[in-house]
Amino acid sequence: TVSRELEEELGHVLSDDERRALCPVCVFPSAKHKKGGWNAYEYVYLLPLNHTNFPRGERNKGEVSALKWLPVDELVKMLREEIPGAVPRQNLYVEKLVEAV
Repeated sequence: TVSRELEEELGHVLSDDERRALCPVCVFPSAKHKKGGWNAYEYVYLLPLNHTNFPRGERNKGEVSALKWLPVDELVKMLREEIPGAVPRQNLYVEKLVEAV
């Protein structure tokens, strides 16, 4: 679940208020199986947080190489223009993110 992934990857345990504030954005296939069909899906959520209030847990460096806080418009620009430093994402991901914010 999103709670376990957030704790495992960023070392952050969601409070009850944060859990209620989670906003599902979309679910879409992310990898195609060799024999056809999808074998992995990406679940995308927004969690409204102020970066100054985000606890600095120990991130799992095997899964998260960096964490950077950005204004949403700057993030969207990076994703759309494939600026170095941004993890490449499908267009669907970017468009659903824009719709959600």
